[in-house]
Amino acid sequence: AGNAATLTLAATGATNSLGANKTLIILTERGEMILAPANTDKFKPSARGQILGAETRAMPALSNGRFFARDKKKLVSIKLNP
Repeated sequence: AGNAATLTLAATGATNSLGANKTLIILTERGEMILAPANTDKFKPSARGQILGAETRAMPALSNGRFFARDKKKLVSIKLNP
């Protein structure tokens, strides 16, 4: 059935996502970060937390094991475990 998968989140609004080491890293428009194993069968978050405020629309970045994201007021850098 190929490698196609559809991800549907319960949260409303826009989201950005990145993939690294078989993990999805999702940042919602409301500033919530969600980590989930990349799985074509089901979506089951392994961690989630509020890291920024509302109106988080800039594309996040991942570099050297750090996740960078910003909203209109601040920039955060979060070290991700390998």
